[in-house]
Amino acid sequence: DTKLLCGLRALDTRTAETIAELREEPESRLDAICFAPLAGDFRVACTTNRSGPQRPLIWNPSTGERFDLPVQILKGAIAPADWSADGKQLLLWQVYQAVEQFYLYDIASGAITELHFPSGAYNRVYFGPNEEVFAEWENSTHPRQLIALGNKSAAQPRVILSAGEVPQS
Repeated sequence: DTKLLCGLRALDTRTAETIAELREEPESRLDAICFAPLAGDFRVACTTNRSGPQRPLIWNPSTGERFDLPVQILKGAIAPADWSADGKQLLLWQVYQAVEQFYLYDIASGAITELHFPSGAYNRVYFGPNEEVFAEWENSTHPRQLIALGNKSAAQPRVILSAGEVPQS
């Protein structure tokens, strides 16, 4: 009986020595999503599926610390999409019942703030200048476009770049 073992390994790029490893239960999966944006900050935003649906965690290979984000109030798959420029927030991407939703997670306080993007399909979501959240978005009546939402704003997203109008049928 063979079991698939998944884990993450951090290497020193100068010496190729292993700095740290993070392992899960057999048949669970760990994925490294994005590194913290600050020089000297070794944290990695990751996901695991050990409890069922995909859930976010932060791993610091330099200290061995693992912090599973307490996001139990959110259903479905949750993955980190990006770090804020100061490394104090994570942008979370939720997929539940075929609906995509986005949240800001404040690492110090644990506060979760829902972002109000329009319904549709998203290809990439990330922090931009001035902590605005940018997204490549489309739906059945709008071709793919780049939209921006001010940090913690409930305002309508603004269109940054659009492919144009959908042709009439």
